[in-house]
Amino acid sequence: MPYLQELFDKFIDWTLWTSVMFGGFGILALIIGIIVVVYQTKVNKAFDVGLFIGAFFILPGLVMIFFQAYDIIECLTFPEKTLYDYISYHMM
Repeated sequence: MPYLQELFDKFIDWTLWTSVMFGGFGILALIIGIIVVVYQTKVNKAFDVGLFIGAFFILPGLVMIFFQAYDIIECLTFPEKTLYDYISYHMM
């Protein structure tokens, strides 16, 4: 049983840290999108291409941050549910 508990703890840590990493990628995409929008509006004084390019980074960044934050909260509050979801998804 101690090996199973250690394996469970490692799985939860792995899930938690991969969610932190992808959340960081989401924050990076959000920052890049904001920089593109601000730069394009200062240079062109209009929302033509800059808004679309910025939205290309901002929207996925926000979605990524939201879902990864959900995973982080799930890992910290209900680690058993994280393992159950993983097993039930991969058994189908």
